[in-house]
Amino acid sequence: MKETIKGLIVIAVIAVLALIPIIIFFSRSPVLIVAEQSFIVLYGEERLVKQTRNASIALFRPIKTVPVANDAGDDIISLSIGEISEKPFCVIFPLRFANSAKQYYELNPHIPVVLLEGRFPEDSNPSAFAIGNNTSDYFIYKTDIKKDFYRAGLAAIALITHEDPDHIGNIVIFIKSYLPQAKEAFLQAVDDYYNQGTDLTDPLPEDFYQFTEDSYTDDYSEYSDQLDENDRLPEEDEQLAGDNEQPAESEQLAENGEQPPEDGEQMAESEGQEEGVINEEFGVETAEQPPGWTMVSEHWAEPVVIEKRLPQTIFFESFSHFSEINDLSCVVLVDIGSEYMERKTGIPVIFFTWMDLSIVPDEIALVIDDSPWAQIVDAVRMVKAGVKNGLISSKFHFLNMEKFNRETLRKVRKLW
Repeated sequence: MKETIKGLIVIAVIAVLALIPIIIFFSRSPVLIVAEQSFIVLYGEERLVKQTRNASIALFRPIKTVPVANDAGDDIISLSIGEISEKPFCVIFPLRFANSAKQYYELNPHIPVVLLEGRFPEDSNPSAFAIGNNTSDYFIYKTDIKKDFYRAGLAAIALITHEDPDHIGNIVIFIKSYLPQAKEAFLQAVDDYYNQGTDLTDPLPEDFYQFTEDSYTDDYSEYSDQLDENDRLPEEDEQLAGDNEQPAESEQLAENGEQPPEDGEQMAESEGQEEGVINEEFGVETAEQPPGWTMVSEHWAEPVVIEKRLPQTIFFESFSHFSEINDLSCVVLVDIGSEYMERKTGIPVIFFTWMDLSIVPDEIALVIDDSPWAQIVDAVRMVKAGVKNGLISSKFHFLNMEKFNRETLRKVRKLW
């Protein structure tokens, strides 16, 4: 009997301990996100529920959506927020609700108001139309353009090298003109991958060194037969060719009535020459390695500088300006250019969008999402830390890994 009672007590204690975190979770003030009905449909209701659940677990705080009609006024939005929670931890407004954010703050100055401005240059103030230039009362965060587009550039490399790691295809980006930082970051990623010595590419194979034993020769006369009448050998080469056509030294001496030197005398003369020099006119040494040279077939060969062609990246600010591009291997859509998807070319696409992942076309290989649900965790943590202004990167959703070169993708994560 006593053991049964002890067992029940243990079970009760475990149950209470298990309930404590749940009680604490629901007792905490929630984070509210304002969203219109059309956005919820575009984003996907199931996806929204999943993202909300994941963010709630990460923050250990309830997160609730404030759904409003597309044409709802500022007063209605403030009332809708109050119906869900009178004392939320903070309220998050996308930029399009800046006027509503201002009114809500004026009514509730003790509640942190967060504005997510999206993709705008760091030094810009897109919220000015609603809150003016005095932004110190709000928590204002932008999307980290440089980081997002740098990572997008690396991902594009993994797409264009899908079938052949050495393939250099071309990239088309549809993007608005007010994002020069995005263009610079994307091009910087491509340049870093191919040119900055990141150890991401294999070293040059040995046969890239063009100087070999077979190509090394003292006799330039054989090339004269291959030249046209109007062609001439370089001046130095002509001199070498002429020297090779002269009679042997012993024949010259015989004509002048002189005796050729004995072998011992030749050896004595050769001992006076600098050791290791094969041919002074070629300057090829075997005794000591010249700086930066490589031993090839018992000769020092000067390395050949191989300039690797970079992918050509073409930017379009309107789809109407687009024309067919040869060897197109990747397309990037940023706010514009969705008409390209109607062509169904099969070329992999990187899509900056909030669209429901379950309805995107098969050509979409990567979705880059800077929606409020993608940024909510970082935003709330910055509010808690008292950071008034900051940058938040987007979430990268790799939808079709078959379109990526996995090895390249693994390597570029060193720069990620």
